[in-house]
Amino acid sequence: MGNASKINILLVDDHPENLLALEAILESPAYHIVKALSGEEALRCLLNQPISLILLDVQMPGLNGFATARLIKERESAQHIPIIFMSAIHKAYEYVLKGYSAGGVDYLFTPFDPEIVRAKVTALVELFNRESQSKQLVDILHLNERRHRYRSLAEALPIIVWTASPDGPIDHINKEWRNYTGMTFDQSKGWRWAAALHPDDLQYCLDRLTRAIRLGKDCDIECRLKRKDGSYRWHRLRTAPERNLKGKLMGWFGNAIDIHEQRQVEETERKKTKRSS
Repeated sequence: MGNASKINILLVDDHPENLLALEAILESPAYHIVKALSGEEALRCLLNQPISLILLDVQMPGLNGFATARLIKERESAQHIPIIFMSAIHKAYEYVLKGYSAGGVDYLFTPFDPEIVRAKVTALVELFNRESQSKQLVDILHLNERRHRYRSLAEALPIIVWTASPDGPIDHINKEWRNYTGMTFDQSKGWRWAAALHPDDLQYCLDRLTRAIRLGKDCDIECRLKRKDGSYRWHRLRTAPERNLKGKLMGWFGNAIDIHEQRQVEETERKKTKRSS
Protein backbone atom coordinates (compact mmCIF):
# COMPACT_ATOMS: atom_id res chain seq x y z
CA MET A 1 0.00 0.00 0.00
CA GLY A 2 1.62 3.28 -1.07
CA ASN A 3 1.43 6.55 0.87
CA ALA A 4 -1.18 7.87 -1.56
CA SER A 5 -3.67 5.30 -0.28
CA LYS A 6 -2.75 5.67 3.40
CA ILE A 7 -4.19 8.04 5.97
CA ASN A 8 -1.73 10.78 6.93
CA ILE A 9 -1.47 11.47 10.66
CA LEU A 10 0.67 14.42 11.78
CA LEU A 11 2.54 14.11 15.11
CA VAL A 12 3.95 17.35 16.53
CA ASP A 13 6.36 17.35 19.48
CA ASP A 14 9.72 19.01 20.08
CA HIS A 15 11.08 15.80 21.68
CA PRO A 16 12.08 13.21 19.03
CA GLU A 17 11.73 10.37 21.55
CA ASN A 18 8.05 11.26 22.07
CA LEU A 19 7.47 11.20 18.33
CA LEU A 20 9.08 7.76 18.07
CA ALA A 21 6.95 6.45 20.94
CA LEU A 22 3.74 7.73 19.36
CA GLU A 23 4.76 6.38 15.98
CA ALA A 24 5.22 2.94 17.54
CA ILE A 25 1.82 3.13 19.25
CA LEU A 26 0.09 4.06 15.99
CA GLU A 27 1.96 1.65 13.72
CA SER A 28 -0.52 0.36 11.15
CA PRO A 29 -0.54 -0.45 7.43
CA ALA A 30 -3.41 2.02 7.12
CA TYR A 31 -1.47 5.01 8.48
CA HIS A 32 1.36 7.14 7.15
CA ILE A 33 2.96 9.00 10.06
CA VAL A 34 4.21 12.53 9.41
CA LYS A 35 6.43 14.02 12.14
CA ALA A 36 7.19 17.64 13.03
CA LEU A 37 9.48 18.95 15.78
CA SER A 38 7.86 22.39 16.05
CA GLY A 39 4.67 24.29 15.37
CA GLU A 40 6.34 26.04 12.45
CA GLU A 41 7.35 22.73 10.89
CA ALA A 42 3.82 21.39 11.41
CA LEU A 43 2.38 24.30 9.45
CA ARG A 44 4.77 23.57 6.60
CA CYS A 45 3.73 19.90 6.60
CA LEU A 46 0.13 20.93 6.03
CA LEU A 47 1.18 22.61 2.78
CA ASN A 48 2.81 19.49 1.39
CA GLN A 49 0.22 16.75 1.92
CA PRO A 50 -3.36 16.13 3.07
CA ILE A 51 -3.57 15.42 6.81
CA SER A 52 -6.47 13.53 8.41
CA LEU A 53 -5.56 13.96 12.11
CA ILE A 54 -3.08 15.94 14.22
CA LEU A 55 -1.64 14.95 17.61
CA LEU A 56 -0.17 18.17 18.98
CA ASP A 57 2.05 18.72 22.02
CA VAL A 58 1.02 21.71 24.15
CA GLN A 59 4.39 22.74 25.55
CA MET A 60 6.85 23.62 22.75
CA PRO A 61 9.38 26.43 22.31
CA GLY A 62 8.43 29.11 19.82
CA LEU A 63 4.87 28.37 18.74
CA ASN A 64 3.23 26.36 21.51
CA GLY A 65 0.46 23.89 20.77
CA PHE A 66 -2.41 26.32 21.34
CA ALA A 67 -0.90 28.98 19.06
CA THR A 68 -0.17 26.36 16.40
CA ALA A 69 -3.75 25.07 16.53
CA ARG A 70 -5.16 28.57 16.09
CA LEU A 71 -2.97 29.15 13.04
CA ILE A 72 -4.08 25.80 11.62
CA LYS A 73 -7.74 26.71 12.10
CA GLU A 74 -7.17 29.99 10.27
CA ARG A 75 -6.36 28.03 7.09
CA GLU A 76 -9.53 27.21 5.22
CA SER A 77 -8.03 23.99 3.88
CA ALA A 78 -7.11 22.78 7.38
CA GLN A 79 -10.04 23.99 9.51
CA HIS A 80 -11.71 20.58 9.41
CA ILE A 81 -8.69 18.55 10.63
CA PRO A 82 -9.29 17.10 14.13
CA ILE A 83 -6.62 18.04 16.68
CA ILE A 84 -5.78 16.06 19.82
CA PHE A 85 -3.72 18.01 22.34
CA MET A 86 -1.10 16.17 24.42
CA SER A 87 0.54 17.35 27.62
CA ALA A 88 2.67 16.00 30.45
CA ILE A 89 2.68 19.32 32.33
CA HIS A 90 -0.47 21.33 31.67
CA LYS A 91 -3.12 19.14 33.28
CA ALA A 92 -5.17 21.83 35.05
CA TYR A 93 -8.69 22.51 33.78
CA GLU A 94 -7.63 25.96 32.48
CA TYR A 95 -5.44 24.27 29.87
CA VAL A 96 -8.15 21.77 28.92
CA LEU A 97 -10.50 24.71 28.39
CA LYS A 98 -7.83 26.55 26.40
CA GLY A 99 -7.31 23.48 24.23
CA TYR A 100 -10.99 23.16 23.38
CA SER A 101 -11.22 26.90 22.76
CA ALA A 102 -8.29 26.64 20.34
CA GLY A 103 -10.20 24.06 18.31
CA GLY A 104 -9.08 20.77 19.82
CA VAL A 105 -11.42 17.78 19.93
CA ASP A 106 -9.59 15.98 22.74
CA TYR A 107 -6.89 16.51 25.37
CA LEU A 108 -4.62 13.63 26.41
CA PHE A 109 -2.29 13.53 29.40
CA THR A 110 1.00 11.64 29.39
CA PRO A 111 1.97 8.94 30.12
CA PHE A 112 -0.39 7.58 27.47
CA ASP A 113 -2.34 4.35 27.57
CA PRO A 114 -1.50 2.92 24.10
CA GLU A 115 -4.88 1.22 23.74
CA ILE A 116 -6.76 4.44 24.50
CA VAL A 117 -4.60 6.43 22.08
CA ARG A 118 -5.15 3.89 19.30
CA ALA A 119 -8.91 3.78 19.96
CA LYS A 120 -9.25 7.56 19.89
CA VAL A 121 -7.18 7.89 16.73
CA THR A 122 -9.16 5.15 14.99
CA ALA A 123 -12.45 6.78 15.91
CA LEU A 124 -11.37 10.24 14.77
CA VAL A 125 -9.85 8.98 11.53
CA GLU A 126 -13.09 7.17 10.73
CA LEU A 127 -14.97 10.31 11.58
CA PHE A 128 -12.70 12.37 9.35
CA ASN A 129 -13.36 10.01 6.45
CA ARG A 130 -17.11 10.30 6.94
CA GLU A 131 -16.67 14.08 7.15
CA SER A 132 -15.68 14.18 3.52
CA GLN A 133 -19.24 13.07 2.82
CA SER A 134 -20.91 14.99 5.61
CA LYS A 135 -19.01 17.94 7.17
CA GLN A 136 -22.01 18.82 9.26
CA LEU A 137 -21.73 15.52 11.15
CA VAL A 138 -18.19 16.32 12.30
CA ASP A 139 -19.21 19.81 13.38
CA ILE A 140 -22.02 18.51 15.56
CA LEU A 141 -19.91 15.76 17.14
CA HIS A 142 -17.01 18.13 17.71
CA LEU A 143 -19.22 20.64 19.51
CA ASN A 144 -21.18 18.11 21.53
CA GLU A 145 -18.05 16.26 22.65
CA ARG A 146 -16.36 19.42 23.86
CA ARG A 147 -19.47 20.58 25.70
CA HIS A 148 -20.06 17.19 27.30
CA ARG A 149 -16.45 16.92 28.48
CA TYR A 150 -16.39 20.49 29.75
CA ARG A 151 -19.65 20.14 31.68
CA SER A 152 -18.61 16.82 33.20
CA LEU A 153 -15.33 18.37 34.31
CA ALA A 154 -17.10 21.48 35.61
CA GLU A 155 -19.24 19.56 38.10
CA ALA A 156 -16.13 18.26 39.85
CA LEU A 157 -14.37 21.63 40.12
CA PRO A 158 -14.32 23.73 43.32
CA ILE A 159 -14.83 26.95 41.33
CA ILE A 160 -17.75 28.45 39.43
CA VAL A 161 -17.94 27.30 35.79
CA TRP A 162 -20.55 27.88 33.09
CA THR A 163 -21.29 27.70 29.38
CA ALA A 164 -23.32 30.21 27.37
CA SER A 165 -24.98 30.42 23.97
CA PRO A 166 -23.41 32.53 21.17
CA ASP A 167 -25.25 35.72 22.10
CA GLY A 168 -24.30 35.41 25.77
CA PRO A 169 -27.14 33.89 27.85
CA ILE A 170 -25.98 31.15 30.23
CA ASP A 171 -27.25 27.68 29.32
CA HIS A 172 -25.35 25.64 31.94
CA ILE A 173 -23.79 26.47 35.31
CA ASN A 174 -22.17 24.10 37.76
CA LYS A 175 -23.09 23.17 41.31
CA GLU A 176 -20.36 25.40 42.81
CA TRP A 177 -22.38 28.40 41.61
CA ARG A 178 -25.52 26.98 43.17
CA ASN A 179 -23.66 26.28 46.42
CA TYR A 180 -22.09 29.74 46.51
CA THR A 181 -25.05 31.90 45.52
CA GLY A 182 -27.94 29.70 46.59
CA MET A 183 -29.49 30.37 43.18
CA THR A 184 -30.99 27.50 41.18
CA PHE A 185 -30.31 27.05 37.49
CA ASP A 186 -33.74 28.50 36.63
CA GLN A 187 -32.89 31.56 38.73
CA SER A 188 -29.51 31.89 36.99
CA LYS A 189 -30.09 30.93 33.34
CA GLY A 190 -29.95 33.49 30.57
CA TRP A 191 -28.85 36.77 32.11
CA ARG A 192 -30.58 36.21 35.47
CA TRP A 193 -27.25 35.29 37.03
CA ALA A 194 -26.35 39.00 36.95
CA ALA A 195 -28.56 39.44 40.02
CA ALA A 196 -25.58 38.09 42.00
CA LEU A 197 -23.33 40.97 40.90
CA HIS A 198 -22.63 43.81 43.31
CA PRO A 199 -24.73 46.83 42.26
CA ASP A 200 -21.56 48.93 41.85
CA ASP A 201 -20.07 46.34 39.49
CA LEU A 202 -23.19 45.45 37.52
CA GLN A 203 -23.02 47.92 34.62
CA TYR A 204 -19.25 47.63 34.25
CA CYS A 205 -19.42 43.84 34.02
CA LEU A 206 -22.32 43.76 31.59
CA ASP A 207 -20.63 46.35 29.37
CA ARG A 208 -17.40 44.34 29.27
CA LEU A 209 -19.19 41.05 28.61
CA THR A 210 -21.45 42.39 25.86
CA ARG A 211 -18.45 43.99 24.15
CA ALA A 212 -16.53 40.69 24.26
CA ILE A 213 -19.56 38.89 22.85
CA ARG A 214 -19.90 41.43 20.06
CA LEU A 215 -16.21 41.08 19.15
CA GLY A 216 -16.01 37.32 19.76
CA LYS A 217 -13.02 37.75 22.08
CA ASP A 218 -11.89 36.59 25.54
CA CYS A 219 -12.97 38.64 28.54
CA ASP A 220 -11.33 39.01 31.96
CA ILE A 221 -13.13 40.95 34.72
CA GLU A 222 -12.74 41.45 38.48
CA CYS A 223 -16.03 41.97 40.30
CA ARG A 224 -17.95 41.09 43.47
CA LEU A 225 -20.43 38.22 43.63
CA LYS A 226 -23.08 37.84 46.30
CA ARG A 227 -23.02 34.78 48.53
CA LYS A 228 -26.19 33.13 49.75
CA ASP A 229 -25.56 34.68 53.21
CA GLY A 230 -25.78 38.15 51.61
CA SER A 231 -22.06 39.02 51.76
CA TYR A 232 -19.93 39.80 48.70
CA ARG A 233 -16.56 38.41 47.67
CA TRP A 234 -14.26 39.49 44.87
CA HIS A 235 -14.00 37.10 41.92
CA ARG A 236 -12.14 37.03 38.64
CA LEU A 237 -14.55 36.24 35.80
CA ARG A 238 -13.10 34.90 32.57
CA THR A 239 -14.83 33.89 29.36
CA ALA A 240 -13.51 32.34 26.15
CA PRO A 241 -15.28 31.83 22.81
CA GLU A 242 -16.24 28.32 21.73
CA ARG A 243 -15.81 27.80 17.98
CA ASN A 244 -16.62 24.95 15.63
CA LEU A 245 -14.22 23.41 13.12
CA LYS A 246 -14.90 26.23 10.65
CA GLY A 247 -14.15 28.92 13.24
CA LYS A 248 -17.80 29.90 13.69
CA LEU A 249 -18.75 31.13 17.17
CA MET A 250 -20.94 28.45 18.80
CA GLY A 251 -20.99 29.63 22.40
CA TRP A 252 -18.85 30.54 25.41
CA PHE A 253 -16.91 28.85 28.20
CA GLY A 254 -16.53 30.75 31.48
CA ASN A 255 -15.35 30.52 35.07
CA ALA A 256 -15.14 32.64 38.23
CA ILE A 257 -12.28 32.29 40.72
CA ASP A 258 -12.43 33.71 44.25
CA ILE A 259 -9.69 36.36 44.66
CA HIS A 260 -11.10 38.06 47.76
CA GLU A 261 -8.05 37.52 50.00
CA GLN A 262 -5.73 38.65 47.22
CA ARG A 263 -7.72 41.87 46.78
CA GLN A 264 -7.62 42.52 50.53
CA VAL A 265 -3.84 42.11 50.61
CA GLU A 266 -3.47 44.46 47.62
CA GLU A 267 -5.71 47.03 49.27
CA THR A 268 -3.68 46.85 52.51
CA GLU A 269 -0.45 47.37 50.56
CA ARG A 270 -1.94 50.36 48.71
CA LYS A 271 -2.92 51.96 52.01
CA LYS A 272 0.57 51.41 53.42
CA THR A 273 2.14 52.96 50.34
CA LYS A 274 -0.22 55.92 50.48
CA ARG A 275 0.57 56.59 54.16
CA SER A 276 4.32 56.41 53.57
CA SER A 277 4.28 58.73 50.56
